[in-house]
Amino acid sequence: MIVQYAYISWSPPRLTEQEELELGRRIAQVGREQFEREFRESIKKAHLKNRPPRTGIAAWPEEVRYIILIVLFGAGGIFLVRAGLAEQFMARVIPLCVIVMLIYYGSVFFAVRRFNKWVDYLIAKYARQAATAER
Repeated sequence: MIVQYAYISWSPPRLTEQEELELGRRIAQVGREQFEREFRESIKKAHLKNRPPRTGIAAWPEEVRYIILIVLFGAGGIFLVRAGLAEQFMARVIPLCVIVMLIYYGSVFFAVRRFNKWVDYLIAKYARQAATAER
């Protein structure tokens, strides 16, 4: 059995003091929500970008692939139940699926959390600079 998983990692870029202040100003102008939304979309694009081009069955229309998948899972499920192997199969597959999902979604959670902390830092730095400039 082959198990394939992906994870997302993010580190803040190295910026000069002036670049951090400028980015903090832009975030304050555009809004934090827009900035975070763009980051989340970039995670999705990065995940899709690393995939090889679709060939063979993967290039078929999505509806056809789902119909084939349903038929195969139905036939395979019936076979496993009739053969009495369903419990053994599920006892191995379900934990693997849970582990793979935890790795991916956990890494996305921590990347977004780290990004949010960095955005907070930039906004606070810009706000401090703007407050001292007004005095």
